[in-house]
Amino acid sequence: MAYSPMRPGIESDPNSYQTGTSQPPAFKELDSLDDLPLSKVLPKPKAIKNLQKKVNWNFTNRWFNPYYAIPIAVIIGQTLLLIFSWTFFALTLTEPVPLSYSAATYVQKNYQTVTLIVTLIATLLAVCSVTLYAGAIRYALARSLARPDSTTSLYVIFASIHLSKATPIKNFIRPSWTILSILCALAVSIQTAGYTTLLLPKQIVLPTIMVGSELDLTSPGFQSLMVANAEKVTPVYFTHVLSLSESSGSNAVSTHFSLPSVLNFNHFSYANATMGLLPLALEDVTSKLLSATGNTIPPSVKTKNKKGQIVQPKKAPAALPVQFTITQQGFTANVSCETRVLNATTSPSVVLNSVTDAIFNQNMTLAQIAVMCPGDTVADTFFSDPVITSVNVDAVYGASCPFVNPEGRHQWNLVLTGSGMYKQLGTVICSIFPQVTTVTVDYSVNSKLSGSTSPNFLNSTYPVISAVDAPWLGDFAVDLFLRGLYVGQGIVGNSMGDSILAFWESLSNSTETANEVLAEYVRGVIELSGTLLRTAYTQDDNGLFANGGSTSPDDMRVATNGTHFVTTIGWHQDPATSAGILVAPTFVSLLAILIVIVTLIKTRNHPEPRESHYFDPGDILHIISASTAGGEAKKLPPLDEISVKNSDKMLISLAPVGEAGSKPGFILVGQEGKVASV
Repeated sequence: MAYSPMRPGIESDPNSYQTGTSQPPAFKELDSLDDLPLSKVLPKPKAIKNLQKKVNWNFTNRWFNPYYAIPIAVIIGQTLLLIFSWTFFALTLTEPVPLSYSAATYVQKNYQTVTLIVTLIATLLAVCSVTLYAGAIRYALARSLARPDSTTSLYVIFASIHLSKATPIKNFIRPSWTILSILCALAVSIQTAGYTTLLLPKQIVLPTIMVGSELDLTSPGFQSLMVANAEKVTPVYFTHVLSLSESSGSNAVSTHFSLPSVLNFNHFSYANATMGLLPLALEDVTSKLLSATGNTIPPSVKTKNKKGQIVQPKKAPAALPVQFTITQQGFTANVSCETRVLNATTSPSVVLNSVTDAIFNQNMTLAQIAVMCPGDTVADTFFSDPVITSVNVDAVYGASCPFVNPEGRHQWNLVLTGSGMYKQLGTVICSIFPQVTTVTVDYSVNSKLSGSTSPNFLNSTYPVISAVDAPWLGDFAVDLFLRGLYVGQGIVGNSMGDSILAFWESLSNSTETANEVLAEYVRGVIELSGTLLRTAYTQDDNGLFANGGSTSPDDMRVATNGTHFVTTIGWHQDPATSAGILVAPTFVSLLAILIVIVTLIKTRNHPEPRESHYFDPGDILHIISASTAGGEAKKLPPLDEISVKNSDKMLISLAPVGEAGSKPGFILVGQEGKVASV
């Protein structure tokens, strides 16, 4: 049946309307709106007029007309949110973006305050997105109601309002709507979490390329230099720091048996002996190698950016770590020890010589060992430096026998023996093969050990990358061990012997373990010799190079490279987990844009009355105004009879009620196609 609009205040006979007679229904003028049955639940006429005045149906500025403003705002607003969020995401995904030092320091000290500020910003973005999202749904619903050729079921209105409010639909009359409402509710609810995760600054690690060079112990030039300086660069040259021999040996044994130990030397700490390294630094280091006043070791590495330009490394806020990993040249030895019974008739032969005499009314013993290596004559007998000890002769002695083994390798057999309280050491021969290595070393800041802010804690638990025999360093390294053994000898004992016995007593008391302790101890001291040698040739004013120079030429240097890491505050997205950060905000934005675009496409050829442009189905004032626009041609079922299931069959449209240009109202379309104002 054709639709015939009715003016407010005019009532028709419902019986004649429903029988379908050809005569037009008889209308009766009403004295007031109080005669309407709806007046029992609606405000008084005066209140209705005031309410309708609040709904501005005649706002004339086109750009503020919701019909035009809402789709523009949704598309532009949501697009800007997508561009901002995904651009920020892309920039912080490819590489870390740090804050300035002052900003990073502030965030580090006031992280809770910064978290609050970022959360408020994220909430604001989420509110903007939700507002546009709700506006898109309400705009689409309004256009669906107002389109002349369209009707909308009461269920769709109900479901759309739920979607715009991001609340789940609690029935499954239309499962697709229910599932969509749940997805929308979840997406809208976790938008703030997504934006907060995206925008909240956190600790990030900035890698920077490190390059440099250091003394190359394998270069032919340096090998010749060792021969030229053989009389000058001897263990005596390092007398000022030879007491480190005991510490270096103990540190190596502790590391091997997983015992805590740290060796400190020249402002650096070593977790695994010295590995024969000269620590690399980005700034000058004061060396106390030769005197208490010290000399300067110049910086040997620099940091570069991706363009290859030399740059200063990023400065980290207090309490955040700075570290770097670098590949450099070290020095060590393959050492194996075995217990032997040696005397004057064995090969090698060992004889202990001692003389006791009174000095200042105190008996003292002067002792040394005489060692004749295999193949030597009596004239080649090696005598250790004589030591002064008590009448108990509590001392540890050492001597070396260098030779070329059948395999053609240069080998040093270090003979160690003890007397007095060190007699339990017996006589041990340690086979030594000195080697120059290439190793990877971690440098870090250990704030628990020092107050330094520069990486000064060295640790290398990585396998040795490469190693080559270095026989030109063997005599120096073994002689330094023997000199350290001599310096550690006192009247009442020997510091090296005390350390070795202490490890023997704390570890398994077996010959195999005892020899393992000795091998690691010797290795630690041999590695120290490499560190001392590098330090001597690197520090300023050393005068050890040709013509009294103090700087190594290019042909005596080897490249070092690595990566410098600074932990600071900034933004960076983890590629493994970052994909989910913007799922919710993107879903909400795209859904809102899609709803508006689809609505514009559907309504492009179906203009609607201008009076309907301002209708907002989410505004209760508009709902009441539209509901009271017409008479009561057909009643809705009572509230206690309206079910969700029945609502899917009740079709609603929005159209002017009365003459052209009059205020729009809801039109209820019955199941048989009959229409009436609501």
